[in-house]
Amino acid sequence: MRRAMSLIIVGTSLIFSCRSDSAKTTDEKQDAAIARRPDALKVDTAIFAVYNLSPHIIGIAIELNNFPPNTIDSAFNAIAFRDSAVLFTSQPDAVAPGLYKPCPDCIVVDTTGPYIIEKNKELEKAIRQKIPNGMYLYGTNGIKKFRYQDVLYAIDECMSNVVILTVAPQDTAGIGKPLLASYQQLPLHYNKNYQQIDKSIAQWLKTQPDDYPNMNYVPTKTFADLDSLYFTYTDNFTMTDGDRNNERMYFFPSRTIFKKVANDSLTVFWGAGLDLFGIPCD
Repeated sequence: MRRAMSLIIVGTSLIFSCRSDSAKTTDEKQDAAIARRPDALKVDTAIFAVYNLSPHIIGIAIELNNFPPNTIDSAFNAIAFRDSAVLFTSQPDAVAPGLYKPCPDCIVVDTTGPYIIEKNKELEKAIRQKIPNGMYLYGTNGIKKFRYQDVLYAIDECMSNVVILTVAPQDTAGIGKPLLASYQQLPLHYNKNYQQIDKSIAQWLKTQPDDYPNMNYVPTKTFADLDSLYFTYTDNFTMTDGDRNNERMYFFPSRTIFKKVANDSLTVFWGAGLDLFGIPCD
């Protein structure tokens, strides 16, 4: 499997200290309340990967059918499998005659990127009940408070299946390329030269298995740090080009947090990635 795709979620808790309650805003007090819940900062639910999924859609991408199953899977499956395993497709019969069951409540909203991105009001309602709004967005250059907009999804036979919480373009202003989101604000540091840690990460990646060594290579870059944690992305943002046949297209965009441990060695603390190549169909 592609190295970037091997950096998938690991079950580790992520807890950060806060200021005293008397010095906090309402939003910060809500963040603190979330932090006090015993399960609130499990990495697979507290941090989300954000991608430019098409020339028109930026969003948190939560992978379906991941392991271990997340609460989004249960919400999706409760609706998708109620009548038919293919309820959530508005693909015409011409694509695969007899395979698809039309979904009259599913609306295609974007086809300009690698995904056919759709919307369903019932799914949106269920997801909003699972994921509270009001998050922090982290980009290559800074942090911003935001609220996600639409709830969309993309189902594909080969690529990663995802629920998408869209980010308004104005919410990315001033923070560069959007990369991560979280419920609780992470006090990241941005003003460092990361050339040395990037070299160490590159050396570490060379030791990992790679089933697709001849594909377009994209280096992993560090954009922020927090104590011994280094926040990185592997992406050239070609999904915004709207051309899947673009020779620069990178099919395995990912977000990874590395942790520096004893003897300056590295380990993966958290990771999430998309398979836009379609490994299951290869």
